[in-house]
Order: sequence, then structure tokens, then C-alpha cells
Amino acid sequence: MSYGRESPIIRYARTFQDLYRFCAPLDHLFRLPLRLHPPRDIPVVCIVAPPRSGSTLTYQVLTTALKNTHLTNIWNLLYATPALGGVVSKLLCRRHISSFSSTHGFVPGLCGEAEGLKFWSYWSGQTLQEDAGALKPEKLRELKGVLDMLASPDEPFITGYLGHAFSMEQMRAHFDRIVFVYVSRDLLSNAYSLLKISGEEWSSLRPKACSEKEYNSRYERVADQLVSIHESILSQSLPGDTIRITYEDLCRSPQRVVDSIVAFAKQRQIRVNPRLDLPQEFAASHIEPDTNDETRHLVTALKARVANGHEQNLPEIFLR
Repeated sequence: MSYGRESPIIRYARTFQDLYRFCAPLDHLFRLPLRLHPPRDIPVVCIVAPPRSGSTLTYQVLTTALKNTHLTNIWNLLYATPALGGVVSKLLCRRHISSFSSTHGFVPGLCGEAEGLKFWSYWSGQTLQEDAGALKPEKLRELKGVLDMLASPDEPFITGYLGHAFSMEQMRAHFDRIVFVYVSRDLLSNAYSLLKISGEEWSSLRPKACSEKEYNSRYERVADQLVSIHESILSQSLPGDTIRITYEDLCRSPQRVVDSIVAFAKQRQIRVNPRLDLPQEFAASHIEPDTNDETRHLVTALKARVANGHEQNLPEIFLR
């Protein structure tokens, strides 16, 4: 059975999560049997992307195509006890097959692929707001130790949390064997989708550069938000551990994109094995500049913001 983000059971689950943090000390009991097995240095495949760029689909494609460990809704629910959550998730969800569908990034069901806002904000300090002062290196080091105990040979931990876009350097510092999959989408389609879910309010990732600005219009706000997130990712990316893919390529040929990620990971001594076959393609959503007045306003705002950008790759993203 699956439930939407605003269903009563999901609201009850959020209340449970707020109280569950007091159960954190219990996790040490569940870690004891895991210590009987020698820990492994868990490899990580970390998706970084702006919101509404195809990151959830990328997450679902990778967790389907590759043998892996990843955060599920049941694990995110039990976020304060990661050893218990990881074991329960593996037991309940080992045969899970992705639906390749989501609502604003939420995949329903206990075994649905979870972005993990509660999990990652608790263990890394990184929320959807960019704030280097809020990061928790000690907690992330503790989580790394638990994940090492849960690790299986040649099965990376795949994570699709949007907040990683602001904390790539922290993730790199704690996970030696890490590959970042940087997902981009044509800026207009991305901006239009983000505009639709945010309306007049701020939605999802908030770069530090945008925190104290006043905007003349919501189009200017969305353009600045989106381009600033790309600038943040690009400024933290390294050629040796970051591979860039596009939402459009993923929809056209998901297996080819996965193969390119597998080959890149292999260069980092991260070996992965196939799990399930993928669909041949996915339907891609695309918006043209002259679709309506909103798209025309967005094109103007995006062109102005890209022109003021500092990263050479941004025009390429816009023109694709």
C-alpha cells in the first residue's frame, strides 16, 4: 500500500520522527552484532542536482540497475537508529522494484526510494538551506562507521538527497570512495517546473547567495535560485570524482547513461554489478520558450542571470 505526502499516515509518521530522535542511544545495541563482521570502506554514489531536474528519476534508475544499498522510506522513518533502519530496510525491501514515479520527489511506500531530508539533516547537519556553520562532521563520521558495518562487497551506497549540492566537500572528506553524479536539465524546463511548485513562496534548496536578496518577481527569484545551485555544484566539482549527466540523455537512453556512470566509478576503484534491466526510455518533459507568458518571463530572467554568472559551463546548460 502506498501513501501520498499529505496523507494522514504520512503526517503521523512525521510526528513519530520528531519523537524518534530520543531513541538514538538504542542504536548502539543493534550495532553490536554488526561488529562481528569486519567493516568495509563503503563506496558512495552521490547524486547532486537542483530541484525538479530529474534527480529522483536518476536515483530510481541507479537503484534499479545496480546492486546497491540506498535509503528507503522505512529507513528514513528510523533515521535516528541507522543500524536498525538499515537492517530493517534490507530485510523488507530487498525485492523492491522501482515504480519510476514520484510526486515532487516523494516516492510512496515503505520501500520507496527516499531522498532523506530527516536522515541527512540529522546526520550531516545539511538541511535545504546552505549554511556551512550547521554541518556536523562528528555525526557524519559516526554515520560513516555504521554504513561501513552494513556494507556489502561491490554494493555502493546510493544517495539522492538534494542538500548534498551544498555539502559535496563534506561528503568527499568523510567518504574516501565517492562518485558524484551531477544531473542537469535544460534551464527553462527546470525553472518552469520549479516555478509551478513554488508559486509565490520559496521552495526546496536555498543557496546562501539568495538568502538575503529581495526580488522584483518570482521569475527573477527562481532564475537566481536555479543558477546559484548550479554555481555551487560546479564550484565544488572535481574532474576525478564528478560525472555530469543530463535528464534528457537519461530519458532517451537510461542504460547508456548508467553504463557511463559505471565506467566512471570503475576509474575510482568502485566496482558495481548489474541488478535489474531498465526500460528502454522514459517520457521527457520539455518546455518551449514561447509556451506562455510565464515561460517568456523566465527566459528573460534566466538570460540575465546566466549573463551575470561566473561559471563558464552555465551558458552550455542554458542553450542545450
